[in-house]
Amino acid sequence: MKRGIVMQIEKHYLIAMTPEGQFTKAAKSPDNRIGDEITIAPVSSSNRRFAFWGSVGAAALLLVMLSWLLVPGHQVVAYVSLDINPSLEVGIDNGKRVRELRAWNEEGENVIDGMLFSGLPVEKVIKQIMERFNSAAYLEADYRDVIVTSVLVSDSERLSDGFETGLVKKLEQVIKEALAGDSFESDNNIRVTFLQAPASLRDAAVKEGVTSGKLAVYLLVKNSGGMLTMDNLKQGILYEVAEAQGGLQEILKNMPFDGEGEKLELERLLDQEKQQAQNQEKAADNREQQSEDEQKLVKQGYVKI
Repeated sequence: MKRGIVMQIEKHYLIAMTPEGQFTKAAKSPDNRIGDEITIAPVSSSNRRFAFWGSVGAAALLLVMLSWLLVPGHQVVAYVSLDINPSLEVGIDNGKRVRELRAWNEEGENVIDGMLFSGLPVEKVIKQIMERFNSAAYLEADYRDVIVTSVLVSDSERLSDGFETGLVKKLEQVIKEALAGDSFESDNNIRVTFLQAPASLRDAAVKEGVTSGKLAVYLLVKNSGGMLTMDNLKQGILYEVAEAQGGLQEILKNMPFDGEGEKLELERLLDQEKQQAQNQEKAADNREQQSEDEQKLVKQGYVKI
């Protein structure tokens, strides 16, 4: 059966939007809420007399949504990444509604396949993601660590000072409520870590093909003297990668857990990584030049002693 997002709830039925963008009537249940992802069940025959008005309502709703979506100011101002092994990223506008949803690996693609998200409140989308993590068994024993990383992008100066703090609190609440839900194991022992990162970290992460959260883990591990390659980070389960370094809490133990402090520390580590990469590149160039010079001397009859 098809799935869809609840867009409007009437007395005898509800209107849902399918992944193809079509509006359809569906049977309602007492626990349905606007923004919920549901399996679309047909309306019972006793409610078919409402079909005409339901169609009118769906058309009106579509017009309202189109006019709302065309209003300027819905560009992404912040990104939130979620990492377990599926790695996902959500782009949010200044009204905390989702404008982008991206998977950073194959597992992430499977999680978001067919998911409706555009224009929905971020808490609704995060709730859907957590439910899909759970149904796909990504919240079982081997996947105990979840990293949620928020990043304000460069055009976010217009935002209020409390925008990111409010966003993080909203995410904490919805994830906490999701993990406490009936569909989740009461003893799942999931550990959720929230980080705030600078825009420069996300820019570097995009170039590496990973999320901001995974690049943050990579930088923290290297700074502590641990051994971790980018390929291992991309391919590994976050919990297993962290355990090989003594656990995620060990990796994060020197992080200043306040928003601005986290950003400054990650900015410092990113600059340090760039400097090390430049030094390594310079050293490699020097070795190459030295080798070329030695070869020239050999050709001229000089023998290296």
